Amino acid sequence: MDVFALLRRLFARAGAAVLTATVLSAALPAAAEATGERIPVVELRLPGPDLRAAVVEHCVVFPVVVTTEGELGGGNCRRPAAGAVPRVTGEGRILLAVDRPGWTWQVTYRGTRSAEPACRGTRSAVEVGEGVYRLRPPRHAGTYQVTLVGIGPQESLRARFDWSYGTGRC
Repeated sequence: MDVFALLRRLFARAGAAVLTATVLSAALPAAAEATGERIPVVELRLPGPDLRAAVVEHCVVFPVVVTTEGELGGGNCRRPAAGAVPRVTGEGRILLAVDRPGWTWQVTYRGTRSAEPACRGTRSAVEVGEGVYRLRPPRHAGTYQVTLVGIGPQESLRARFDWSYGTGRC
């Protein structure tokens, strides 16, 4: 094979790759709409009025598209406009409700009064119903910045709220 034939083959493959990338990039916004890229509603159900946790990041992962030229996957993360972080006071139970099924949640607590290890920790939320999870309180009374990390089918999010209960070292 001469050099010119080799170059023609390489350019033909490159053209096919560019065409594939162009077609797939046009399909990605449609995939985002199909996966419901709307930011999930994350409610804190309390003994008093319910509150919405402040969503600080929402990511959607697009399904991997396989072609004869290879695989293409991707995602899109958004950080909504910063809103007020809700403050929960009291020792009552807190339920987390999300408007989409199939999520798992990790809850990270960071005490605001002390940096000692006893005032920090991560616990799993316990599913108690379809889209409803029970948040276990931190081990010690105090005031905490709480970060919720949820992973659902083809998406994830981080949300925040502050929780004060009892008088303690944290």
